[in-house]
Amino acid sequence: DVLARALRGGPLLPLDSPAGQPQPGIGRVLHGLDAALPADRAVNVLVAEDNLTNQLVIRAMIERLGHRAHIVGSGGEAVEALRAEPFDVVLMDVMMPGMDGIEATRLIRALPQPACAIPVFGLTAHVAPEDHAIFRAAGMDSVLTKPVTAKALAAALAPVVAGP
Repeated sequence: DVLARALRGGPLLPLDSPAGQPQPGIGRVLHGLDAALPADRAVNVLVAEDNLTNQLVIRAMIERLGHRAHIVGSGGEAVEALRAEPFDVVLMDVMMPGMDGIEATRLIRALPQPACAIPVFGLTAHVAPEDHAIFRAAGMDSVLTKPVTAKALAAALAPVVAGP
C-alpha cells in the first residue's frame, strides 16, 4: 500500500531501483515526521493537486501535522471550493490539466474578501528562480519545490498556524 509505505517514511514502489535501493523522491518526504508535534491550532488546508499519489502523501503530511486537508484535483475546483467555504491556506500545484495553478491563483486573487487574501503556496518541480518569479507574479505567496518534505511543509505552514 503506497500510503502505508509513505507514512512509514519508506520508498514508494515506482521509485525503487531494481536492486531494491530507494531512489530520492516522494517516498521519503514523511521521514522524520514522527518527531513533529501536532500544531497548537489546526488549520484548514485546501490542496489542489491532480496526481493521486501526491494527494495521498500531502494529505498524510498535513494530517500528521495536526491540520485538516481538503483535496481537489484541479485549479477550477480550488476556486469553486474557496467560493463555497473558508480555508486558511491553499497548496496549489502549478501544472494541472484544464485550469492550471497559475490561472487558478489569478482567479482567487480576484475573488471578494476574505477569499482573495488567502495565502497560496505553489507546488512545483520547477526550481529555476525565473519560474518562481512567474508564480509569485501570478499571486502565489510562496513556492514549495516537489518533492515537498514534511519539514518544508511544516515551515511553510508555521506563519499560517501562528495566525495574524
